[in-house]
Amino acid sequence: MKKNIVSVLHKIHQMDLEDRAERKSGKLKSIENSIWALHPETAKLLNILIKWKKPEFVIELGCSHGYSTIWIAEAVKTYGGKLLSIENNQSVVEIARKNVKNAGLSDSVEFLIGDCLKELKLLNIQSDFIFCDIWDALYPKVLPLIIPLVNKNGIIAFDNVSRKNSNLEKSKFIKLLNKTPEIESINIGIVNGGLELCVKS
Repeated sequence: MKKNIVSVLHKIHQMDLEDRAERKSGKLKSIENSIWALHPETAKLLNILIKWKKPEFVIELGCSHGYSTIWIAEAVKTYGGKLLSIENNQSVVEIARKNVKNAGLSDSVEFLIGDCLKELKLLNIQSDFIFCDIWDALYPKVLPLIIPLVNKNGIIAFDNVSRKNSNLEKSKFIKLLNKTPEIESINIGIVNGGLELCVKS
């Protein structure tokens, strides 16, 4: 990975650690504008999976200041793929856009500002890889919108999903996954959360 990309990722990660500490202490600004970056191990796993799968078109739901966006964009750039990142918070998108530019990956990323529950219904594309890192309560609502956009044997990855100690919304989501016949999934526990990896049959 190029030095400028590593540098930008390191900067965002450090800001995220500070952000998490402020949240824990109760000194934080608005939750909406918090960083909420992926754990580096989760991001690296996504990067490896995308380089292996080589999807022509990746969709990301929730860009979180561009940390996950950069990891994904670095992967698709290696083989000429493209990333569409959908995010509802315009101020977050502007920060992410700047970080992606500083990483030298702007030509691999398109940002779409809007509510993913509305924007997904308007997309006329197919994808082999969709990554979802939005509010937990939206996961059960977004799943049926994602499935038609994924090609057979395509991958859908949901961050922050644990099959142990799940809250009510996550429990609903897991039950929905288990009842969806065209989806096979496995949960990978990664440090402070989990990644639900799904394959469309």
